[in-house]
Parts: sequence; C-alpha cells; structure tokens
Amino acid sequence: MENQAGGWRRLQRLHLRLLNILARVFGLSAVVAAFGFTGWAVYYFFHPEAAYDLVTLSGHAGIDFLGAGIFCLLLAILFLTVRPYRPDIARVGGADVKRRHTWWTGEPR
Repeated sequence: MENQAGGWRRLQRLHLRLLNILARVFGLSAVVAAFGFTGWAVYYFFHPEAAYDLVTLSGHAGIDFLGAGIFCLLLAILFLTVRPYRPDIARVGGADVKRRHTWWTGEPR
C-alpha cells in the first residue's frame, strides 16, 4: 500500500509541475499575442483604409486591436507574476516564505 501512495505523490508532483510550466508558457504566449495585437493596432491607426472591410465593435479596427492587446498584456502579467501553485510543498506558519523556489515549477532550490 505504501508503494501506491508514493507513486500517487510522484504523479501529483508531476502534474503540479506541468500545471505551473503550462501557466508560464501561456503567459509568455500572451506576451507575444499582446505585441501582435498592438502591432496591428498601430498599423490600422496609420492605414485605416486597410481595414475598411473589417467588422469592428467600436467602428475603428485600431481601437479594437489595441483593446485586445491590452487584455493580452494583462493576462500575461497575471500569469507570469503569480506564485507557483504547489500545495504539496509545506509552507507551515510562513516558515517557508523565505525559501527560494524555481520560477517555472515551484520546486525548492
């Protein structure tokens, strides 16, 4: 029975590592998307005739793309600055607050 519990803990640690890595990768891809949307917004501000056939919410494609870029940037900031989710690592009474953890997986250094 102990071997099954140990295997479960290893599997749980693997899943938590993957969750944290995927959250960081999502944050990095949100940065790329924010730059892309902002680039298109700048292009459509300087060349509004290029967006004549686009259906927009605000009436101007540049404003819509800028809003999407800001939204993606906010998502990126949130996903890249959040503390790694690792409930399997004990943080009893705040004693572990000063320990350093890796940014990608939350493993103690």
